[in-house]
Amino acid sequence: MSHSVFDDQRQGRTAEPHPLVVSVDGYIRLSFARLQQLPLLHLISGLDEQPPVTHDGATSTLITGYTEWVSDTFPTVTIGWDWLLETRAGRLGLVRVSEPRSNILLQDSQGRDMAPAKSNVMLEALLDSLEWPEIVQAYIKTRYAA
Repeated sequence: MSHSVFDDQRQGRTAEPHPLVVSVDGYIRLSFARLQQLPLLHLISGLDEQPPVTHDGATSTLITGYTEWVSDTFPTVTIGWDWLLETRAGRLGLVRVSEPRSNILLQDSQGRDMAPAKSNVMLEALLDSLEWPEIVQAYIKTRYAA
């Protein structure tokens, strides 16, 4: 007896979305809605190493770093970005300071590639909606503990 997507739909189950594939150009193409359904897992974060800057006898430092996140799918979706530790309203917090670096190219509802700039804007919106600063900050504290 054969099994079809229509059997799943009649029985109230949803069909699996199209499998993720890596295109010849290295991108994994998917819709923004599909990307939002993929759990992104923290892979690694680190501090950038840079010397302090001295101005008129005062020394200032910027604490910056990077983070990389991945999906638990095959092939793996990857997305990384740079961040800065800054003070806002008297509290330290991490802020994304770069465009995402990713193997993702978003597609519109008709399955057409979005312009890379538009795809990046949407990826930035997704990242800015995640609670990544807390996860990265905790990881950094543990990784660089003396």
